[in-house]
Amino acid sequence: MFWIGAMIYVEAFAGFIKAFYDYAAAPADKTAQDGIYRLSRNPMYFFYFLGMAGVCVASASLWLLIAIVPFAIYNHLVVLGEERYCERAYGQEYLKYKRKTPRYFLFF
Repeated sequence: MFWIGAMIYVEAFAGFIKAFYDYAAAPADKTAQDGIYRLSRNPMYFFYFLGMAGVCVASASLWLLIAIVPFAIYNHLVVLGEERYCERAYGQEYLKYKRKTPRYFLFF
């Protein structure tokens, strides 16, 4: 289980770095929509949570896996708040992006 979890973590870390880079490359007055942001509106949150799940698998800890559930719920609520902010800040541009891009890759 350790190696499976370690591979999940490494993939999540690489995805997080890519998302961070793509976010930094976006113009300051526009929402990030290029790179990995074409596939997900919230890739940093997704990969951060996936990395945590990888640590849980690597450690073979059911308790850690259970402990990240409230964290995932809290992060989802944060994302919902950020999306409301983006709707106000970026208007129609963000609403169009929101319609064509899933929140968490293939989910939602």
